Amino acid sequence: MNSTNPALDERNDVQASIERNNRKLTADKIISILNQVRNDKAKSNRRWIWELMQNAKDLPVPKDWGGVSIEIEYLPDQLTFRHNADPFRVADLTGLIQQVSSKASDSSDNNVTGKFGTGFISTHLLSAKIKVAGVVKRPHIGQHRRFQILLDRSGNSSEDLLIKLSSALDQVLLLDQDPAFELIEHYDAERTENDLDTSFTYDLVTGESQESARVGLADLVHTLPATLVNLPKIKQVRVLMPNGTEQTYRRVALQDEEDNDAVSRFEVVQTDSGSPTDTPSRYFVTYETDSFRLLAEVSDFSTWKLVYNTGKQPMLYRDFPLIGSEKFYYPFTLNGYHFFPNERRDSVFLNGTEGVFQANRDILEAAQIATIAFTDWLIKQGATNRFVLATTRLPEADLDDDTKKWYRGLQRSWRANLLSKPLVETEAGTTEALLMVRIPRFTPGSSDEIKVANAELYELVADYLGPASVPRHDLQEFWISAIGPESELNTWGDQPLFINVDELLEIVSGNDSLLAMRLGGDVITDEVKKLSWLNRLYTFLARYKKLDLLKTYSVVPNQKGDLRNLDKLWVERPDELIPAPILDVLDMLDLPWREDLIPRNVHLPGYKHQDRGLSDASKEINKVLNTEEKMGNLVTSDFLSRSDAQTVLVSLLRLTTAETRDNTYRSRLFGYAEELLHLNGGTQRVESLEGFHLGNAAKLFTRLLNQRIEICATLVGLSNTLYGKNDVEAARKWLNDYLVFLDGSAEYKHLIEDGNIVPNRLDILCSYDSLHNYGTPGGQMLDDELLDILHQFNPLKLWPPRLLANGIQLALPKVYKMEELGNELVQEADSAIHYRRHQEFRIPLLSLIEWCETHEMLARTYLGQFVDELGGTFYKLTIEKSDKSKDVMRLLRKPEQLSDLVAIADSNINLAKLRQLVELEPNDILLSKALNFVREQQIEDASFATNFAIGQTMEQLFREALLSVNIPATIQYQGKGDCDYLILNTANEKCFFIEVKSYVIGSKRYPLRMALSQATLAVQQPEKFALCVIPHPLDLTTIDAAYVKRELVYVPGTSGGFEQVIEDWIKLQKLSNQQDQYIALEVTIEKPKVRVSHGFIDDRGKSFADLVRDIIKAIN
Repeated sequence: MNSTNPALDERNDVQASIERNNRKLTADKIISILNQVRNDKAKSNRRWIWELMQNAKDLPVPKDWGGVSIEIEYLPDQLTFRHNADPFRVADLTGLIQQVSSKASDSSDNNVTGKFGTGFISTHLLSAKIKVAGVVKRPHIGQHRRFQILLDRSGNSSEDLLIKLSSALDQVLLLDQDPAFELIEHYDAERTENDLDTSFTYDLVTGESQESARVGLADLVHTLPATLVNLPKIKQVRVLMPNGTEQTYRRVALQDEEDNDAVSRFEVVQTDSGSPTDTPSRYFVTYETDSFRLLAEVSDFSTWKLVYNTGKQPMLYRDFPLIGSEKFYYPFTLNGYHFFPNERRDSVFLNGTEGVFQANRDILEAAQIATIAFTDWLIKQGATNRFVLATTRLPEADLDDDTKKWYRGLQRSWRANLLSKPLVETEAGTTEALLMVRIPRFTPGSSDEIKVANAELYELVADYLGPASVPRHDLQEFWISAIGPESELNTWGDQPLFINVDELLEIVSGNDSLLAMRLGGDVITDEVKKLSWLNRLYTFLARYKKLDLLKTYSVVPNQKGDLRNLDKLWVERPDELIPAPILDVLDMLDLPWREDLIPRNVHLPGYKHQDRGLSDASKEINKVLNTEEKMGNLVTSDFLSRSDAQTVLVSLLRLTTAETRDNTYRSRLFGYAEELLHLNGGTQRVESLEGFHLGNAAKLFTRLLNQRIEICATLVGLSNTLYGKNDVEAARKWLNDYLVFLDGSAEYKHLIEDGNIVPNRLDILCSYDSLHNYGTPGGQMLDDELLDILHQFNPLKLWPPRLLANGIQLALPKVYKMEELGNELVQEADSAIHYRRHQEFRIPLLSLIEWCETHEMLARTYLGQFVDELGGTFYKLTIEKSDKSKDVMRLLRKPEQLSDLVAIADSNINLAKLRQLVELEPNDILLSKALNFVREQQIEDASFATNFAIGQTMEQLFREALLSVNIPATIQYQGKGDCDYLILNTANEKCFFIEVKSYVIGSKRYPLRMALSQATLAVQQPEKFALCVIPHPLDLTTIDAAYVKRELVYVPGTSGGFEQVIEDWIKLQKLSNQQDQYIALEVTIEKPKVRVSHGFIDDRGKSFADLVRDIIKAIN
């Protein structure tokens, strides 16, 4: 019906238009928010449950109930949310329908989180239609009415929704008239705590809605315990599951004397009727101010093990969790009482400096200060898992640049405070300040592969830096996450917290050698352990394709233990390993390959690297061995000119392998060298010499031995070199074996011509091509007597110097034959006879006649012409025209005396002195005395010879003892003179003198004797002269060089004892030289000696080791 009042009608039209517009705005908003919710299901699926709880919490309950109780009944196709809070108000109903929040716009009411606002729309993920049932209070008329309305958000447009909104609102308008709204008498008086009158029922009609229900309820385990701690207004929550089981959650406040006004403890008790065991409680400790509460979950209040955020727990709360703030990284859950959440309720407003933005910032700044205090409190309680306390990363929220800058400032000051706190539980069981440890991290990232790499790197770092320098292994990944991403490391300051592969390599390369390397933070000398660690490092680098880093960092040892860059090193080829003695030789030749070679026990898995092998070493060594310096075509210097040539060649030629035969040229050559050069140590077995060419070394070593032989000059000299004594026959046999050995080598035979090493008949060493064989080998030999006769005929015809020595079995290219010798003798004899020079050549002629009579067959063969004239020649020599003919005739008249006279003539006795004795006509008594004197003198001479032989033996053993200790000098045997041995350092010409004396054990009552020249040297060179005394048994075959080293008595400082003796001798010489006085003392001393008592020796005696030390001191 139209009104008769036009003004009223117009007013009603305007009001109707406004009302329609308002509802249209509501519909538009709901549609928009529904689309947002459906577009962000991941968060919305977890948020709907909190919107329902939030609405329940915002309603009051009777005080004596202790808070609101909530029940969620979950069926496969339906979910009902119930609570026992106070009845609805009409404003609550209209706000629910129109999605208008009942909370204050400035969030000033701490008791109201937000009721039936836009957040409630997220519950429509469960169902587009919600059956809301409960009680509405009409305070102005004192009534309570039961109601049930349907919130229908189905439809895709605001026009569709507008009809349903209007229908629900119209229903509320009829609240007092519609009998469907049942009147409840005495509601306030009769309601009980168990009356859960308010309910929200959702029909789960789609798979998506069923999934939303499941996700939301499953998330309770992560978020509900902290929510109950934050909200004492919620007494308990009960969840009825489809399988008939029941889960409950309730909060219990605890007290402890350690707590203060700010700190409180809580237990959230959880029960599950479907669990066979008790569900463990959750424990929280809180730090509270007027503006916020910090929550830290711990495993219990005895171990104080902090529970870390798994990424499923929101970190920001406005009483209820802000779903989506899981990555607002913070050590504690932060409940801001006055936080202004953003529209999506997944964070808070921060991108600004005014209003709600600054209010939120103020809370965060105050919370940081409180967090540091809370951290200190937890450390004091002995909290573990302290990496939680270092979680200070930038939030992964939608922050603009200015906000990030502001937050970085907070972060920098916060982190500076944390660095010195004992936050890190180390592998050593200690707790260290963060700035004192390094956290191994292979590379930024959190993939499984990176985590494996992190764990492997950890083992390396922990073993190198030490267990007190790294977090506990099981905490490594937590610390990596807590420290934060690379882009935020600068806010920790300059102190490096992470350690990656490059940084580990840089630290290791700070050592110049294996010796300097520390493992576990300690200096250890066990290189095996260090190499084992390095091999683990290389294996790690190989696995992650980072071996090329070894070219940048000096962390690979060479064989000397120096740490080098890999590109400056070589590996040994596995099939051509270089034996250590070969490397020693390379060192001697100034080719320090050990500095360039990687040890064999260093492994670089799968890495192809520059290599060297035994054949390469062979080329380098032979290049040096072949070195020559020339002046024109004349070689002025070669390898043998080096002072260390012998040492190098001995080191090479002594090498053998399991396959080396004893009869090879090298093996036999080394045997001769051992004897000639008095080498110790024998041969040296190595694993392989395949690919190493020792031909040049063998050639040079042969030449070197030839040089050493040539230096001896004679067989006597060679004997002294070989044996330290005069044993020419032994030397001859040795040299013959050596020469035959050379002559029998097809490859090295020519070296027999190198040097003067072949002895002639005078035992002088000559060149090979200068000598002749002594007759035809295998045929007629020459005759020494005939050679002597030839020399008597003609002194220029001296054949022995050009003849091969007796006992040397060489077939020389040149031969002196018996025919040649016979012809020479016949010519000389004929010349003497022809020119009637019988008496001039009487001796050679008679000798030749005698030889012919003794060797009749040879004489006829080679001296036939002389034999034919022998009788006439003999007559002319003995009787005809001889001034001795009468003497001859007298001898022939006494044939019985001829043999005695011949014996006298053949002896070496001085016939002139014998004739003088005869002319004295001594009687028998005088002759007997003379004979006795001669016999005694012969006995004394024999004794001297025996003592001389003993002395030589002891001197030789002493020489062997000295050689065994490798004194860096030459040992020269003097034999006679001022001392027995001269020790000479050829590098600086410094020397040391040694006189060796010996005595039979048990004969100390007899003093030792020294020559005056020896005593004089002792006085003149007091620091360089040593008397060495060796007691010995009668049987010298029972002692050796080791005996000498053990029993020798070294007597230094003898000059003090000898000075007086020398002075007395000088005085005695002056007395005997007083020739110009009429009367003078005549002193006759043929062989003066210095007697040295054993007491003198025992008082000053020292050991062989003392002798060696003083020798080295004197010559260096």
